[in-house]
Amino acid sequence: MFTDFETYKNYETVLTTIGDSSHENNSIEIDYDDRFVQLPEAYDIFQNINLDKETSVNSNQKRFAKNCLDYMEKVLKRRFIETRITKVLPKLYMVVEEDNALTIHWDYINYRIYLDIEREISQSFYGLIAKNAQNGYGTSTGQLNEKNYQEVLENIINFVFLN
Repeated sequence: MFTDFETYKNYETVLTTIGDSSHENNSIEIDYDDRFVQLPEAYDIFQNINLDKETSVNSNQKRFAKNCLDYMEKVLKRRFIETRITKVLPKLYMVVEEDNALTIHWDYINYRIYLDIEREISQSFYGLIAKNAQNGYGTSTGQLNEKNYQEVLENIINFVFLN
């Protein structure tokens, strides 16, 4: 269930630093082989995604989308191993836009996250729209590329778990 943003004291910081590589990465390294970790069903956010059936996107888009999804799965596995807390997460879904951008959506009651993977990967971006405690909305957008996608996705998943 959604936690009110007042309980998450760094909400504005998260919105402004999701794609900012200048701040410290708070990830914890755990030595495990994630091939043998099965996500709880509540964490299986990928069941509606099938990159193989998309014929209108190019191979670079599919490769980058797969890298993003694989990394998200790895972060979720690590999160589960670290905490053993099960949280029901909304499922991802995918849309191919008119301009052949591949958009991966992650929607919940009080936030919407999207990864827009363009035909030219360097033009890809992410977005987060979240309801705040004052019934307004906060947003964060930024570039999503080969160099920053892991940090961006790690911060997005941290946001999801804190809300």
